[in-house]
Amino acid sequence: MPKRFGPPRRYIGHKDPIGILELDRFSEATLNRWREISQDLDELQAVLYFNLLPEQRRVREQLLAAISTADIQPLVLENWVRVVSYQYSEAPLSCAGSLQGYGGRFNPGVDLDHGTMMPWPALYVGADHETAFREKFQLPSTETVNGLSPQELALQPGQSHSTVVINGRLARIFDMRTPAALQPIARVLDGSTCRNGPRI
Repeated sequence: MPKRFGPPRRYIGHKDPIGILELDRFSEATLNRWREISQDLDELQAVLYFNLLPEQRRVREQLLAAISTADIQPLVLENWVRVVSYQYSEAPLSCAGSLQGYGGRFNPGVDLDHGTMMPWPALYVGADHETAFREKFQLPSTETVNGLSPQELALQPGQSHSTVVINGRLARIFDMRTPAALQPIARVLDGSTCRNGPRI
C-alpha cells in the first residue's frame, strides 16, 4: 500500500498561512538533508527489526504458548465499516490486496524476502464510518485543504469508493493493547538470548 500523507501542518515559528505548495518553502539542501536522515532511520529500523527475527523464530512455539495463556475474548461487530475503492466492491472483505508488494501497515507482502517473514493476509475494519474514512483517505470526511476534498487529495481523481457496513462475531480475539496480555510474551523474549546482540 503506498504511503499517503495528510495536509502539511503549521510548524513552529512560521506565521504565513499553510498552502498546498508547502514544500516550496524549503531549499533543496534542506530536503536532501531530510532524505539522508530518513534513510538513516530506515536503516536503524531494519537492523532493530530484522536482527531479532531469527531469535523470534527460535522461540516461536514458546511465543504461541504465551499468547494462548492470554485472556481471549470474543468480539461482536455491530455496524463496523470498511471503505474500499469501487473496483473492489464485489469482494470488500478480501485480504488479497494486503499481500501485494511489501505489504501494508499490519503485515508483510509477497515481495518481502521470504528468508525474513512469510506473508499473511490482514484486513482493516473501522468501528464506525468516520474511522474507516480516515484510514482510507487520511483526513476527516468534512475537512478540505484549499478547497480540495480528502478524495481529491488522495491523488485518485474521478475514482469512486464504496462503504460497506459489517455485522458479525469473532470468537477469539487477542487484544494486544493491554499490558497484561503482553506480559507472557515479554517474559519469553526477556528470557531469550539474542545471537546478534544483548538480551531482548
